[in-house]
Amino acid sequence: MVDKKKLITEENFILFTITLATLVVILIIVNQGTSKINSSIIQKNISYNIYSLKGKDQFNGAFFLGTGRINTEEYYVFFSKDEKKGGFFKDKIPVVSTLLVEKDTVPHVVRNYAIETTTKETFLNGKKVIIDTIVYSNSLFAKPVPKSIGYEYILIVPPGTITENQTYEPL
Repeated sequence: MVDKKKLITEENFILFTITLATLVVILIIVNQGTSKINSSIIQKNISYNIYSLKGKDQFNGAFFLGTGRINTEEYYVFFSKDEKKGGFFKDKIPVVSTLLVEKDTVPHVVRNYAIETTTKETFLNGKKVIIDTIVYSNSLFAKPVPKSIGYEYILIVPPGTITENQTYEPL
C-alpha cells in the first residue's frame, strides 16, 4: 500500500519546483522586457608618430617608409615608438585602406575608429553603460569604413617622400 503522506510530499515538491521555475522564467522575461538600449556612435582617431629606419647599405636619411607583401596584400612598414616602455616596434598598415598625405610635420599615423556607447536599463540591474571600440576594416567580417571617413588610416609623411619612379621596359 502507498503511503499518502509520502505521495503528498512528492506532489508538493514537484508543484513547488514547477512554480519556482515558472517564477524565474517570468522574472527573466520581465527583466528583459523592460530593458532599453540606446546606442550612439562617434568617430575618433588615434594618432602616433613614426620614425626613420636606417641601414648600412640599403638606405640612409631622415625618413624611410617601406612596403611589402604578405599573402598578396601590400603593406606600409615602419617603426613607431612605445612611449610607455621607451622602445620602438615595427608596425604595418594595409596600402589599400591608407591615404598618404605629405605635410611639413612629424610623420605619424592616424587610425579612424568608431566609439559606440550603449546604455541599457533593466528592471533588476539598473542602468549600465557599455563603451565599445569598433575597428574599421575592409575585411569580410569587420565593419566597413564609412564613406564619410574614406580611409581606415591616414599616413602623414614629410614632403618629397612620395615619388613616382616607374621604368617601362619593352617586351
